This record gives sequence, C-alpha cells and structure tokens, in this order.
Amino acid sequence: MKPLAVLGTSSDAGKTTLVMALCRIFADRGLKVAPFKAQNVSNNSAVTKEGREISRAQCLQAEAARVEPSYLFNPVLLKSHGNGSVQVIVNGLVYQNQSIAAYYAEIDRLKEQVKQALRSCSKTMISLLPKARVAGRTESAT
Repeated sequence: MKPLAVLGTSSDAGKTTLVMALCRIFADRGLKVAPFKAQNVSNNSAVTKEGREISRAQCLQAEAARVEPSYLFNPVLLKSHGNGSVQVIVNGLVYQNQSIAAYYAEIDRLKEQVKQALRSCSKTMISLLPKARVAGRTESAT
C-alpha cells in the first residue's frame, strides 16, 4: 500500500497528535495502519511484545490504530546522552553510543534499515509518515 505523509512546518506543530487521530479514523474504517517514523529523537520509549524498543509516540499511535506496536514503526531511535552524544537504537535494539558526527557519518547504512522497515510495513498496511518542512527540505520530525 502507498504511504501517506503528514507534513508540518516545524517540530511541535501537532503532527504526532494528527497521526494518532488519523490512525484511529482509519482503523474505525477497517484499514490497517502503520504509524511509521523513520527516526525519532526521544528519551521516552516503550518496549514492544517483540522485546524491542520504540518511541512512546509510535507506541501510542499504534494503540490508536488498533495494531500491535512494532519496532518496524520506528527503525531508528536516538536517545540523547548530552554533550553531543546519543544512544542509537536500530530496529529496536541498542546499536551503540556515539557522537552526533559519528551518527551522521554512517547515515547511509541507517537509511537502508529505514527503507527495509518501510517496505515491510507498506506490504500490508497504510504507512503514515510524519515529516517537518525545514529550510526548503523535508526531514523526519524530531
């Protein structure tokens, strides 16, 4: 199924809440929805039944969609450690702690993980993709 992007002008524009509402509306109409967010920066996480970690926002959106939360919905989760470092969680598992510069140095490898997760979700579900419009380019919202 084709994904649906939800766009906003900035972070904190209400995309997460709108996606949650759309998840419930689509679920009420009998559609299976994946609240997909390629990358999320959050120290608030939830553990799925698979034993994998995802952002709390995607977990709540999955509940609104009446689907089991999955690590596929949030393939890259960054948890701030301060001083320019993050814990990188890939497909729900701790990958490593690293500097932001090191994270961006290997972004292409992580993009492949995101593409695989989106392909998996899109096979059986409508994927909702929250994005922010920043300085003329579109990027995953934080």
